[in-house]
Amino acid sequence: PAAWADLLEEMSKACALAEAKGVKLGIEPELANVVDSAAAARRLIDTLKSPAIGIVLDPANLFEIAEEGERRRIIASAVELLADRIVMAHAKDRNADGSFATAGKGVIDFAHFLGCLKQAGFDGDLVTHGLAADEAAGLPAYLKGLGARRPRAGSRAMGCGLPCMMRAARGGLSSSSMASAAMRGRRRRPFRRMRAFAG
Repeated sequence: PAAWADLLEEMSKACALAEAKGVKLGIEPELANVVDSAAAARRLIDTLKSPAIGIVLDPANLFEIAEEGERRRIIASAVELLADRIVMAHAKDRNADGSFATAGKGVIDFAHFLGCLKQAGFDGDLVTHGLAADEAAGLPAYLKGLGARRPRAGSRAMGCGLPCMMRAARGGLSSSSMASAAMRGRRRRPFRRMRAFAG
């Protein structure tokens, strides 16, 4: 209760600043956070009623260990509950033991996740992270196999409607440098290019 009250107080201030500047605040539901579920994210949105709050949805952060049917239910419910606020999606996976994995190497059904996003009308950025730089080359092919075409300069991904962005930093991939840019302004914007940097 105290953590939630603190969150509301600070987020109210942050939302006021964000609204004044016309930017989005990306909130990512994650088990270790105060906003630890899709339901908590919806509660935050409904309590603060700020248009500045956007959701960064990573299916791997919605559960730790769950059976296939439960995983699919959790992911589908999260997309449905937060559909009007999702501004970015992450492609990170979980191993059966609950540890994180590269997208496509674990237990998450990404065809199902991307299908839920498409059905919800999401066409924002899909950002991969939490993988080694040498794993980056195989991810576009994997996502392409699910219906996402590898973006070309000035084009958007087709099929699932999601462009894939990757950034390698110090041997691993991170989305941090792209998150702030993706939170700004409109949900729909042209994808510029796929980037893979070895840092």
